Amino acid sequence: MTKIIDNTKEKLSSALSKEFCDLSEIAIASAYFNIRGYGALREALAGKPLLFLLGREPTESIKWEEEVLRELEEEEDDRDYFKLLQDTIKYFEDPQRQIRTVTGPFFHGKAYIGANPSLKDAKNGIGSVGSSNFTYGGLVYNKELNMLNTDREVVKELIEWFLNQWNTAQDFKETFLSFLKNYVTTRSPYEVVAKALYETYKSNIEVSPESLKLKTLYAHQVLSFRDASAKLEDHNGVLIADATGLGKTRTALRLALDAIRDGKKILLIAPKSILDTTWDDEMEKTNIHLKCVSSEKLSSDPDSVVKHFSDRDFIVVDEAHYFRSPSTNRYAALRDLIIKQNAQVVLATATPVNNSLMDLYFLLSLYLKEDSINDLTGQTLRGYFTANQKRWLQHQKIEMEPILERFIVRHSRELAKALDKEGKLDFPQRVLDSDSRCKYTTNIDYQKIDEMLDKMNFVFYNLSVDRLAGQMKLPDGAPVSQAVEAKNREFLKKLIKIIIIINVFKRLESSVEAFRATLTSLDEYIVKATKYAQEKGYFIPPALKGDPLFTLDEGIPDPEELFSKPKYAAMINSLKLTPQEVKKFIADCNEDREMIRKLIGIIPATDKKYHQFKDRLTDIIKQIPLNSNNGLIIFSQYTATATYLHTRLKDEKFKHSLMLTTGTICKDCEGKHSNKTSVIREFQRGGGILVSTDVLSEGQNLQNAQYVVNYDFPWNPVVLIQRIGRIDRMLSQHNQVYLTNLLPKNGDPNDPASLEHFIGLMQKIYSRLEAIRSTIGLDASTLGEEAAPKDFGFQVAIAKNDPTLLDAMTKELEQFTNSPMDALAKIMSEKGLDWIKSLPKGIGAYKKSNRHGLFILFTDREEFYWRLKYYDKTREVVSSPNEIINVLLKDENQNSGQSIDYELLIERMSRMKEELKTEIESSIRREKTIEGTTPRTTSIIKEIFDELAKSGEDGEKLASTFRKVASRQSVVSALNRARREGNLLEKARELLREDNMPINETEEKKEIKLTRVCWCWIQS
Repeated sequence: MTKIIDNTKEKLSSALSKEFCDLSEIAIASAYFNIRGYGALREALAGKPLLFLLGREPTESIKWEEEVLRELEEEEDDRDYFKLLQDTIKYFEDPQRQIRTVTGPFFHGKAYIGANPSLKDAKNGIGSVGSSNFTYGGLVYNKELNMLNTDREVVKELIEWFLNQWNTAQDFKETFLSFLKNYVTTRSPYEVVAKALYETYKSNIEVSPESLKLKTLYAHQVLSFRDASAKLEDHNGVLIADATGLGKTRTALRLALDAIRDGKKILLIAPKSILDTTWDDEMEKTNIHLKCVSSEKLSSDPDSVVKHFSDRDFIVVDEAHYFRSPSTNRYAALRDLIIKQNAQVVLATATPVNNSLMDLYFLLSLYLKEDSINDLTGQTLRGYFTANQKRWLQHQKIEMEPILERFIVRHSRELAKALDKEGKLDFPQRVLDSDSRCKYTTNIDYQKIDEMLDKMNFVFYNLSVDRLAGQMKLPDGAPVSQAVEAKNREFLKKLIKIIIIINVFKRLESSVEAFRATLTSLDEYIVKATKYAQEKGYFIPPALKGDPLFTLDEGIPDPEELFSKPKYAAMINSLKLTPQEVKKFIADCNEDREMIRKLIGIIPATDKKYHQFKDRLTDIIKQIPLNSNNGLIIFSQYTATATYLHTRLKDEKFKHSLMLTTGTICKDCEGKHSNKTSVIREFQRGGGILVSTDVLSEGQNLQNAQYVVNYDFPWNPVVLIQRIGRIDRMLSQHNQVYLTNLLPKNGDPNDPASLEHFIGLMQKIYSRLEAIRSTIGLDASTLGEEAAPKDFGFQVAIAKNDPTLLDAMTKELEQFTNSPMDALAKIMSEKGLDWIKSLPKGIGAYKKSNRHGLFILFTDREEFYWRLKYYDKTREVVSSPNEIINVLLKDENQNSGQSIDYELLIERMSRMKEELKTEIESSIRREKTIEGTTPRTTSIIKEIFDELAKSGEDGEKLASTFRKVASRQSVVSALNRARREGNLLEKARELLREDNMPINETEEKKEIKLTRVCWCWIQS
């Protein structure tokens, strides 16, 4: 019997099932396979031996897996399908079933054979050859062409052909079953995280510099460049917050080069010392030279900078954290420069968050509109950051991942190393110095000093509050007088007094010389202020004591002359004192002078801290060869301490070169006055010992050195990381770099001279400050003091010399800039990229936890959606990859191999998918609402419009059409790419045709099709 079967009048599955029932052994050859295909023949195959030969495509890939995956996606919400999958595995696990795959030239044959009593001794049987694969489509609903034959000789010839193929094929059963078991047996949560991360970010990590012709950049810099370019195009600005030492300068320079090619006028803003060294070096190497202005110039002469550079339409700002306060001259100047030409802006800093989330807000608000996150949060930009700042201060969980992902480029060292396939990139190991000589003894009674300072009047600051509150600014630039009512003035005075005490204590811990210099300077001011009050009846506020006009060295000028400068003129009437006020002012000041005398008098005659430091330093410099460029940097927060150390170390006559850099004085290795740039160059070339304030803690490439010493207590963790970051950089010539923290000896908290007591005292002082601050609603930073730490965990860890301190600090500081890609980088370093790539789509895991929930990574083939839903009273839904990763990897023990129960799981998976669809639809509706509003005219929109308008009559019409749809970011992006490539008009004709323009009212609703990538069932 011979018949043709094409799945129209008769299904091949039906015909084979009918024939196979009475046959003993079955053989099937097919290029594809899926689970429903087995289901179509399940009853007919039951209990029978089977030889299954899988073919191979000419591409060398095993296409049957893709067919199974496609089917899994289509059937992922059908619990019956997964029951069938389990039955399929059980059937093929039986020793009676063998599976092989063809080797050699590609094989695409399809055959279904059955025989009695066996294939090798066929007395009767059937054979079908044709186009149908062992899939549901091939057996049931595709229009195929197959010939079924029961002629004994034909069947025997077909069996002979099959066995010839079978005998040269290789066993494939274990691989086949292993693949299928991915979907009925759990993997570990670790594997699920790896799969989720790889699928989400694979387009990033698989880009090579060569493919983009960016051979001057390392792979991680290529990634940063691409990411930054896209964000610049979408938002007219970008914040690059890659980790310290990853070469943000090179990335920003490459962005500037692209802008130059687009006809942009570039302006580079950075601290002068960095412009003269790091940037000068990079521009020389790349032959890309930019117009530059220093951050200091924006502070000292903002008006002239804005006037001179008002034509700049592409601005790069290095060390952008200097622009985190809007009350400063430099912030206002930068904002004006951006507004003038609607300039694109590149902000680069490894530490965009110092002590407040509002630091990040003020940076982003330089170029973002307040409605820039409305589609994500339904809030204004400021409202969102203000709300999260409150939660952060209260130690509540905050969710910022979507905002960070949208606006910030952030890559870690771990990712940089993971992307470095050639192994050229390396970082030194950071070592915390644990030598006992890093701890010094002191006989200073901090408690007594606190009590003495608390007794001081500080009348000059009290008068400043009473007379000049309008001159003091809040972080947003508003005068203090607008926020502080008269009844709160006394609290403000107390706040200022506490800040003074904090600063005095920090200087005391730094060095006895800094303490002495601070008190001496204050005493000198009091002498001049009381003298002027006595003779002229006017009060000179402390804020003005540094102006040359107030030195009073050449007599006592009249008030009209003293306050002649425009910025002082408005003060003159406020500072007039009555005779009674003069008398009280002088009396209070004299009491303070007496207390200052006593405070200076209790300073120990011997500086034990310096002598302990000198002993440790002597050993360290023995490790530094004299004729090398290796070196040691000694950091202090205060100029008085730095100059004191430089003077004393010079007297020690070390053989190594000794140099000094501060904001006001620099000295070269010969002790001659110099400048920062010259000193830095000298240190880079010849190493030695460099004493510095924090003018060198940022932006400098000093990886020639191997040692950093913090002479005073690093109160701000950001500063500590920045300091060690000068030498802990990629391509360092050292395998290890060392950090020494010089600290008082820890010990009994009741001992007034111990470090623990000192930290406890500072905690109490900060608590008083915070109590008053919250009463009147002012930040301490308004008055020149950093915000109080949320807690003193960082300081306590330093006191204990905790060896995990640096890593813990880095993690804490990067909590708002770290990317999920960092976790991927860690897995890549542990397992390798090939292992991650081998993880199949659709895998799942079980995890034990104290909360019951389900994580699923969904995709619509364009975007990836991380969702973790908790099934407790909260019904909380988490969408932050970082938070989800932490949950899945917490207490991870690599548990896997459990049988998956899809009964309840499928129902919850399906419900989560529908909830996500509803969420996406809602987001689309919000976007359409925003698109319907008048778009912000960015520089890109203006350039596209102008170029079209200048392209003849056709271009003018297209420009008019473009204006109507310029709120559509996808249209703007496509046209901008075409403009860069020189085919704007052609692309505009394609995109802006009238019949191609979507109309919101009648626009067809886009179907949202979501599929699962991987999942993890969290069980309590």
